[in-house]
Amino acid sequence: FKKAAAQKTPVVFIGAIDPESTCLASVGTDEDNLGRIGSEAVKAYFAKKGNPPLRAVVMQSTMDASFAIKARDGYLKYMASYPDFKMVVNEFCNSDMLIAMQKYESVFKAYPEINLVLGVCGEAGPAAAKVVKEQKLQNRITVIAIDDVAEPMDLIRDGTIYGTKA
Repeated sequence: FKKAAAQKTPVVFIGAIDPESTCLASVGTDEDNLGRIGSEAVKAYFAKKGNPPLRAVVMQSTMDASFAIKARDGYLKYMASYPDFKMVVNEFCNSDMLIAMQKYESVFKAYPEINLVLGVCGEAGPAAAKVVKEQKLQNRITVIAIDDVAEPMDLIRDGTIYGTKA
């Protein structure tokens, strides 16, 4: 983008913004807004259940991915107004479904109080849903995913994932 800017060529970022850029515009997800909308849905869902304590695992691609950090922080910011919310553990899966599943298996065993999954990478929701199904935890753990690709949408239809945000 620096070369384009030096030549006075307009730059539009798709998906992510470089904070050093002088881009004309960007097209993509506003991570804070993703966290706000997702949190509103979570809070409304659990309000119907009497606002039970929520203990969450957040799964993201990597711990240094800008999108994942901002989306996680958006969720945490807006979930702070929930009567009893705590992020128990924050994990990463390197955008690998198998790693995500292995981490969920370990996390659900190590932290039986977890009752909410906040996935902020595409693999997080489907991986959690598979582990939740395998361990028959559908009545205990609510899964929130991102991306409206086929797999999360199918898992929403069968009730394993509560919602997704794209």
